[in-house]
Amino acid sequence: MGGLIKFRVEARTVLYPSENEEKVRQSVLNVLPGSITQDGNFVLTTSDDESSLDVIRAAVSSRRTQTGLRRLLTRNTDGLKTWFYLNKQAALAGVVVMCEQADESPLGPICITIISEDMPNIIERLCGNE
Repeated sequence: MGGLIKFRVEARTVLYPSENEEKVRQSVLNVLPGSITQDGNFVLTTSDDESSLDVIRAAVSSRRTQTGLRRLLTRNTDGLKTWFYLNKQAALAGVVVMCEQADESPLGPICITIISEDMPNIIERLCGNE
């Protein structure tokens, strides 16, 4: 397999000085459970476990939402990597709301980045009707 990563997902967002750090951390954890770290003014969590996507998958239950997420993931795929944005404020409330553009989330979005050797399977796992 060489140096390739079989699977990794990261949730990252900016922590602005006006924001409550604990609320931002909770927003990230609500969409990607794990251990929070801080890198400068970014709050992030990563996982190497595909089941960590289950929170997002469960929230993307309607056909319309599945279609929208599939479109974003496909459009943003570059080799083994894809990404999409989630609304940070909605995530704090435990709700997954996708954003087409970063400015759709007033305090900045949570960027979900997925790296996988089998991107079609990951997209199907998130957006399929299993």
